[in-house]
Amino acid sequence: MTTEANDDLQDRLLKEGEGAVEKEGVKPFGFRDANGQYPKIEYENSSSLNFTARGMSTSQLNIGGGVDGVGIPGIPADSLAALPSTYPNVQVKASSSGHVIEMNDTPGGERVLIMHNNGSGIEIRPDGTVVVSSTRNRVEVCGGDNSVIVEGDAHLTYKGNLTLNVTGDYNIDCLNHNVTVRGDKTETIKGGYKRHIAGSSADTVAGNRSETTVKTKTQTQLGDLNIVTKGRTGLTTEGNMDILSGAKMLQTAETSYVNSSPNINLAAQDISVFGDTGTIGGENIIMYNYNMHTKHTVWSETVDTEVVYGDLEGTAAFAVHADITNSQNYSDPDTGPGSAGNTGSTRGYTVDDTETDTTATALPTGLILTNYLEQSANGIRNVNIDIGDYLKDAIEKPPLNTTDARAAFRDDANLNNSEFITKQVGAGSIQAGFGQMPTKLGRSRSAAPAAQRGRTPIGNTNMVNASAPFIMPSFSSVTLPDPTYNVNLATSITQATKLSEGVSMAKFLVGKPLDPALTIDALKQIGRNYYLHTQFIKTVATAPGRDRKGRFENLRLEIAEGYFRPVSDETVTASGILAKRSTGNTVVYKLVGLDGKIDMDATFELATMWKNSMSFDKLTLEYDDYNPDGKLMVCISVTVPDVPDTYKASFKRIVETFYNNKPQGVGLIEILE
Repeated sequence: MTTEANDDLQDRLLKEGEGAVEKEGVKPFGFRDANGQYPKIEYENSSSLNFTARGMSTSQLNIGGGVDGVGIPGIPADSLAALPSTYPNVQVKASSSGHVIEMNDTPGGERVLIMHNNGSGIEIRPDGTVVVSSTRNRVEVCGGDNSVIVEGDAHLTYKGNLTLNVTGDYNIDCLNHNVTVRGDKTETIKGGYKRHIAGSSADTVAGNRSETTVKTKTQTQLGDLNIVTKGRTGLTTEGNMDILSGAKMLQTAETSYVNSSPNINLAAQDISVFGDTGTIGGENIIMYNYNMHTKHTVWSETVDTEVVYGDLEGTAAFAVHADITNSQNYSDPDTGPGSAGNTGSTRGYTVDDTETDTTATALPTGLILTNYLEQSANGIRNVNIDIGDYLKDAIEKPPLNTTDARAAFRDDANLNNSEFITKQVGAGSIQAGFGQMPTKLGRSRSAAPAAQRGRTPIGNTNMVNASAPFIMPSFSSVTLPDPTYNVNLATSITQATKLSEGVSMAKFLVGKPLDPALTIDALKQIGRNYYLHTQFIKTVATAPGRDRKGRFENLRLEIAEGYFRPVSDETVTASGILAKRSTGNTVVYKLVGLDGKIDMDATFELATMWKNSMSFDKLTLEYDDYNPDGKLMVCISVTVPDVPDTYKASFKRIVETFYNNKPQGVGLIEILE
């Protein structure tokens, strides 16, 4: 169809209307599209072969811009640009409205694209990256289970609201959990609420804080408790209040201290009550004491005592009679002023014979006080909390799960600790009858590396099964990482630090956060050691294309034991495997099938492949029957040397097999159920 015909069709649509034109059709001029759609104007006077197939243009999904100034998280911006195609390596189907289906076999630019004319679609890129773009809404409906597995980091950004409805349980298992709420946070819990915090906990509230509990509240503090208030502290109890101390209790007030009650009892074997001014006693107080020292006056209606020492202002009954007798028998020679009337007369002293008030309670003797303080309801309470630290140990050093118990047993100090083993068996973490010797063996492989088929094809390279030479592996050094993943260039090392493509530090932490006390140099050393381990991961987890269509297809390599920090009372020997895990030298791997269970057969073959082709200090095929159900378990422990800054290292290449952490021999020995 000519350009003129296309233009004529558009003019007729404008002049006569779409209905009239469609009814009449297009006048035939040779071989042409009756609907006037093809050829498109851009293909006028040229081949009808799609421009993309000829490498003259590319089709690109509309994925919008990046997020928060960091692009599309996890996808480098330059990796999204489509590579030019080369003829005849591309098959393209493009509809009249612009829908595109592309299958591209251009070397280095292989991709599959399904794209709507509005830019939405799916693209599978050369490196296997899958890009899904929807310019409008996106709906996913799953009638059964749904699983999402991301080996690297993941980012989820919602510019609007997000509502998550879960009719069943909502379980999260992560390393660190960081939540930032820019507004209010409301939680409604219609059942119970439990928290177990193995480390420290801190709350900071800028405003007011209130807590209401309808029933009993119990707070158990196995360490110190400090309550610091800058303002007023009020403590009000409608019922009884008991404050008990197992040691010293100190109470002090800077201005005044008030205690009041209709009935107060103070008792002590040794008590001191003193002050500079004030009042002690009351109108009906009865007091018992041993010595009493009064600087001034003692006021009393009566005094009843057996012995008086020193001067008293007054006289006893006997002294009155003596005074009378003395006045009758003797004259006073003193006639001076003030002495008149003394001679021959008495002073007139009398004796009050009012009966003495003998009201008494009980003299608080040592025996009475001992009984009161040690046996009565008001006595001293013996305060003993968590005798033997059993509760404290249960919280700080809980029984390990099976995975952590298995890891702890890699240290002989724990494996030979009967108390530690009993604790794990009692908790059901390991089976009680573990430790038997293997009874059935399978294949075996020597410790020496075997020649491997090379990757450079010989002969017809277009054949999938092209022949390849056998070569001996070289283990002289480490491949220097891409600068993007060279931890020597990093200013800080965190769980987000990338060690290689798709592998960050977090992959090796396995629920154990990095020790905050580690220096940057120590963290870089761990990062360099883990870089070697990323090469092991890539042999299974990220093997590209046809390399995956072999023995390890549909298998996933998982880190069973990565970075180590003690979580309980396991012992760590300085040169043991637990210590080497804390420095990034040792990682324990397991190979899992589609059923989520360890593939025993494939694990042996993977150990064989690593033994023949990888660099390490020690590779151990580890079998055990620690599982509570007694099922045989197998994993591969790999230890690498400390990798220096130069990434040049030498390797001891020790290969061995263990069963229940006991050596079974040099090389690889398959142990069967």
